[in-house]
Amino acid sequence: PRCTGPPSRGQGQGGVRMLDVDLPFAPSLHLRHVVLDLNGTIATDGVLNPGVSEALIALSDMLTAHVVTADTHQVAEILRPQLPCELTHLESEGPPAVAKAQLVARLGADQCVVIGNGESDAGAMKIAGLAIGILGEEGLATACLANAKVVCRSAVDALRLLSTPKRLIGTLHG
Repeated sequence: PRCTGPPSRGQGQGGVRMLDVDLPFAPSLHLRHVVLDLNGTIATDGVLNPGVSEALIALSDMLTAHVVTADTHQVAEILRPQLPCELTHLESEGPPAVAKAQLVARLGADQCVVIGNGESDAGAMKIAGLAIGILGEEGLATACLANAKVVCRSAVDALRLLSTPKRLIGTLHG
């Protein structure tokens, strides 16, 4: 199989951030947002995982990052300066699973990458243009596994996969 063309990176039409991935024998991806949960996905026990901030910065010219949290460890505002993203607190938006799926729908589900590991991520992963499950220290809920197109060892690995679209093409081509 051949790639139908190189993925476009950076500012798309009208200066909008975008990551286009042309997949041979499968629908192309036109991504604008990456949605990640704080605890369990990019942080463990309230501590930001090494490399996350740098990986988010590397993607920032292509995708707008949205970190969502119920703030289980009450550290979101402490970690905020390390996160080049939009931060959404879920406690005011209903059950986390519903709030995450609603956020992805508002952003345009087909333009979102959802990266997660928990049961509350599964609904958002199901409707996203691309879903990446994380099999990290907290494990991976089977509902996430069922909805994931790709599974990575860590959020950093997932973010680096997005930063290197040819790897993503290699994983997803039909």
